[in-house]
Amino acid sequence: MLPLEGLRVVDLSEEIAGPYATMLLAEQGADVVKVELAPSGDPGRRLPGFHVWNRSKDGCLVDFESSEDRQRLERLLQCADVLVTSYLPRAAPASLDADEIATRHPHLVHLWLPPLGSRGPDAGRFADDALAAAAAGLLEGQPSASLEPVYLTLPFASYGAAFLGAIAAMAALLARRTTGRGQTVEVSWLAGALAMTTGSLVNALEGAVMRLTLARGFPLGAVPAYRLYQCADGEWIFLACGNNVFFNKMAIAIERPELVGDERFQNAPWGVVAPDYRAALVAVIGEAIASKPCGEWLSIFDASDVPAAQVGSRRAFIDDPQVIANGMRVEVDDPVLGPTVQMGVPIRVGTDEPVVKKAAPVPRERAIEEIWSGVQLRPGAQAARGLKSPLDGLRVLDLSFYIAGPLGPMMLADLGADVIKIEPVQGEPFRQMAVGFLGWNRGKRSIGLDLRSPEGKEILLDLVRGADVLVENYRPGVTQRLGVDYESLKAVNPRLVYVSVVGNGFTGPLAERPAFDPLLQARSGAMAAQGGDGDPVFFAVPLSDHAAGMLNAFGALAAIWMREKTGEGSHVRLSLTNSTMAAQSGQFLFGQGVPEPRTLPSEAKGPWPGYRAYRCAGDHWLFVACREASHWEALGSALGLALQDFATARFSGPERSDATTVSAVLAGLDSKNAERLLDGVGVPCARLRSPLDLFNDPQVAANDLLASGHHAELGQITQTGLLFRLSKTPGVIQRVAPLLGEHTAEILEEIGRGADLERLAAAGVTVSPPLPH
Repeated sequence: MLPLEGLRVVDLSEEIAGPYATMLLAEQGADVVKVELAPSGDPGRRLPGFHVWNRSKDGCLVDFESSEDRQRLERLLQCADVLVTSYLPRAAPASLDADEIATRHPHLVHLWLPPLGSRGPDAGRFADDALAAAAAGLLEGQPSASLEPVYLTLPFASYGAAFLGAIAAMAALLARRTTGRGQTVEVSWLAGALAMTTGSLVNALEGAVMRLTLARGFPLGAVPAYRLYQCADGEWIFLACGNNVFFNKMAIAIERPELVGDERFQNAPWGVVAPDYRAALVAVIGEAIASKPCGEWLSIFDASDVPAAQVGSRRAFIDDPQVIANGMRVEVDDPVLGPTVQMGVPIRVGTDEPVVKKAAPVPRERAIEEIWSGVQLRPGAQAARGLKSPLDGLRVLDLSFYIAGPLGPMMLADLGADVIKIEPVQGEPFRQMAVGFLGWNRGKRSIGLDLRSPEGKEILLDLVRGADVLVENYRPGVTQRLGVDYESLKAVNPRLVYVSVVGNGFTGPLAERPAFDPLLQARSGAMAAQGGDGDPVFFAVPLSDHAAGMLNAFGALAAIWMREKTGEGSHVRLSLTNSTMAAQSGQFLFGQGVPEPRTLPSEAKGPWPGYRAYRCAGDHWLFVACREASHWEALGSALGLALQDFATARFSGPERSDATTVSAVLAGLDSKNAERLLDGVGVPCARLRSPLDLFNDPQVAANDLLASGHHAELGQITQTGLLFRLSKTPGVIQRVAPLLGEHTAEILEEIGRGADLERLAAAGVTVSPPLPH
């Protein structure tokens, strides 16, 4: 069975985030009906990706002017478990106001995705992904050669909100099993954008300032051994030496072994930050890579176990043998587009294979009275015991490292789970990314443990006996060699949900090869698409890793939901190949009826003059998002300009004459005044923030999207806060990221091994930080 079979979801959301979240639920077995408002339906239908984000659902239209339709919708809500909406604050129809829903349908989990949050000065701003990304610092945070903000070709704010929404909805459903009541769950697109940047949006000892400054002018990558290079045949390759072992192997592979002993590069790969040293290392590696064609380098690096990948296209990637082996290429006959090829279902929970149930619905696919006409109503809210947080009592063992594994358990910790990070005695490799580590490991306890020793293994098994979830992201085969694979641990605890996040896949031609986020960025076509007509671009957003992290949390909760029905745990499987496609879901859509994506100029500010960023006075920027002819006409009127007609301008390219005339006027206005002017005439717009601006941004503060805490070594830190708000069982920030082994003593005490602490430490089986003086 699929984990969410029997769950019923009413999707009244629009655009991307809500529909994508409900598609994730649908393809894990939920029965989802997409309800669109008559007569026009979801404005997201203008995007080709609509046909991906809304597949596997039934569909109908509702006319809110009709009392009969409103009554029929009420019956749907009485049958449902989850309602999803995306209205702006105070803009929902009266019957769909969050407080009204909670009063009339207390059993419902109401997932609400307001674009910029429910509070703050910008809460009512127009619903548009680029405006949310601008407000979240993503456009200013993307490195560029010009040091100017650039338009992002992926809707990261919406995708992040979709992943968060699926997680938070599942957490609220699990809480309902204990409390007997539903609740309102708020996830904004602004929060979704921040969820994609948790490792960089951390301020500790000016760490964030340093990292952002280092990366800003380097669209090929700021770390010399973790960077794009051009080969002799003009093709591009990404070199991903994510640790010193891979760096050493790379130095030998490119026949520059002297790099390993060079004092300038002794902290490679991540610690080479002095500008002269960094430039020198880039020059050496670049000269070597430029001496051979791409194919030859791929063969050399493959034989040397050096992580590297060629920059490719999305169209090639959808036909990649590894993608096919993962089941991530599916054919869907769409009633509007005709035959299409789309991405598959990114995550597998249990033994049954999830499938794309059907194509996205046409607006009048079914009459609303036909939906769920024969099903029973859900019972009203039942009195039951309370919970402080939705995952109170859940224990998670985190054996993962880097980003794709640890981010998921961090999300579960934020929802109240007790997360124990089990690290090697030398520490997780990404502890060298001191500031970033904080952004992927908050809320956890740490025990240092040598799993290769018999006693270390015994301690792990003791922890497994009392655990609900275990997350690991070892390379395939490692868990079997350690004796901590799913089958072995299932024998110890049959109720264990075991989550595996691998690089390329569990089978297939690349299953044994190492994988890092940028390798999948490169192979999947993301870098080439962002580069436009110029060189490929390394995204500052680690899209594959962050999507994998959030999807592994969603998969774990879906498996827990299923466990309550079956009494047994299950194996949750996910790969970076799958997650990189999930982070580009709307872009992995091909067919004769699908329009070709526009290739933009390198470092474009937007796709056309009415939808792009403009520089204002004082080197501040404003994003203008004209989505309708009325917006474009109002822009021209407000600025005193005679602009081309809307239809012509939309296809004129981003740097044509209209852009020049609009630029000239806005360059003379303060960005706040320009925003106020355009707000007054109904032109959607938003000022661009830099990532550093967010630490003092009133909209971020009003929605509690940042949190501060004290770290034993780094002092006071500020980082992303709780990115979801649950009305009845709120999340909790339990602690900052732990020191290595910080909680070893208390964890050993909990499993009855406290008396062995000193002996285990002396034998190197465990490690604890020095006690404070």
